[in-house]
Amino acid sequence: MIKKITGIIVSTLLALSAAQAETRGLSDGEWREDINAAADHIRATHPDPFRDMSSAEFDQYITALIDDLPQLGDKDVGLRLAALVASLKDGHSRLSLPREHPELSFMQGHTGPDAAPNDALFFSTLPFRFYLFDDGLYIVEAANGFEHYIGAKILKIGAVDVSEAVTRVTPILFAENEMGEKLLAADRLALPQVLKHFNIIDDPARVPLTIEQYGETKDIIVAPLGAGAELEISKATTAPAIFSEIEGGARKIHHRVRGERAWYIRIDEIEAFPDYILADFMEEALAAASSARARRIILDLRRNQGGTASFKAAVINSLAQSRYNEFGKTYVLIGRETFSAATMLVNDFEQYTNAVLVGEGSAGRPSHYGDPKKLVLPNSGLTLRVSTIYWQSWLAGDFREFVETHVDAPPGATEFFAGRDGAIDAALGYTPPRGGIAAQMAELFDKGKLQSGIVRFLGWLNTPVREGHDAAADLVAAGYRYLDAGALRKGRFMMVMARDFYGANADAHAGLGHALELNGDAEAAMRHYEDALTLEPDNAVALAGLMRLGE
Repeated sequence: MIKKITGIIVSTLLALSAAQAETRGLSDGEWREDINAAADHIRATHPDPFRDMSSAEFDQYITALIDDLPQLGDKDVGLRLAALVASLKDGHSRLSLPREHPELSFMQGHTGPDAAPNDALFFSTLPFRFYLFDDGLYIVEAANGFEHYIGAKILKIGAVDVSEAVTRVTPILFAENEMGEKLLAADRLALPQVLKHFNIIDDPARVPLTIEQYGETKDIIVAPLGAGAELEISKATTAPAIFSEIEGGARKIHHRVRGERAWYIRIDEIEAFPDYILADFMEEALAAASSARARRIILDLRRNQGGTASFKAAVINSLAQSRYNEFGKTYVLIGRETFSAATMLVNDFEQYTNAVLVGEGSAGRPSHYGDPKKLVLPNSGLTLRVSTIYWQSWLAGDFREFVETHVDAPPGATEFFAGRDGAIDAALGYTPPRGGIAAQMAELFDKGKLQSGIVRFLGWLNTPVREGHDAAADLVAAGYRYLDAGALRKGRFMMVMARDFYGANADAHAGLGHALELNGDAEAAMRHYEDALTLEPDNAVALAGLMRLGE
């Protein structure tokens, strides 16, 4: 992944060697005006445009792009400019890439049907929609005449392995984490001019693909769709429902999970002016679940790219006050499209409920930039959006790249083409660990999700629970299990939580002292042992620790 703008300069300059002369729709002067307008808009609008790059590096990129204009076609200029915007690593800041066939494209939320007035800026597309599963890139939809390729796995594009092709297109992805990159990379790899720009293919009119289908590997040549072609799109007939729009264009549905004591609720947008108010919808859904004696609620936010955050409280309030606000009774499904206000909604689930998060990480960071301001560039007509506000997560210092799941269930190609929804299956099959909040934290710690474990603990403190909130003994016991197993960092975290929130508990101070002793901080360990003895003069762990350190 390219983090610095200097890296983007190197990667995009490499593309110049393969540039071919083409008829330009815009002059160098017109492009220069658009580039400077875009740069000025970024500088003036974004709250922190230079957090990953210096102002000097930003200017260097602009200068290099303007100097290279005589050698570049219009689409190459657009992609170089897109790379500049994408370097902000902010999913709300983006530059439109007009498509000849938007019906085969992924439409990001808050974008709309932007179109450039100049024909030279419309990107052609292959007759496929790709999806990047954990086990590879597959064709999941196809234009009429190409439906027999649905289900094929793409091994190479040109002579380039798919994994390398994903890396090459990363600089133009308007994503703030790897989940967003997975989503957008699959979309951009279907654009022949993008493939040529990054030296993945030589000729955008003929795209060589190496595919694997029905146990056989073969090479095919595919041409992009004609600009005026009318399309009928074929989908995998076995695809789980979540990969399709809700019937009738609705943005939310609820129904019983067939054959299960579970109620499914799907919300694809946090609507500002819906025909059916979200609070009323949630009341109806939960009443239906209760009437059906459902044991579990499954709330699906995997296709929710956000909306109006002001109205997300209706969802939280409904579930937080319901009898389903218990760990193991409410499951929230998230994934690579869960973004913007939907990420904020998931943040609220972490803070105010005992929901179990299932699926894969969100496309949005818990703390992120948003509320973009739009600018239509004067000559190309490309639409530039740049964030104006930084939305801080409820947890100060939340450094996570995405909201992490308690139960990992990323989409897999095998289950997709077999018609199974792995995330729903995981929610139905999950059994909460025994041992209360400490065990729930340990489940996340064991997956390397330390901050999410702490978030789970803080959320648990915010919600009513039957057993009360004195978890000191459980935290200390879990801490010792980690320390005894040599997992010193995890053990120390457990002990810190016990000491910080149960300061009157001598065992919590003694346990933290022991963790610090094992970590080699004798001075701090002695202080905590002494604090333990102040609370409990005969605390055995503290006495033994001081004896060891005093020798």
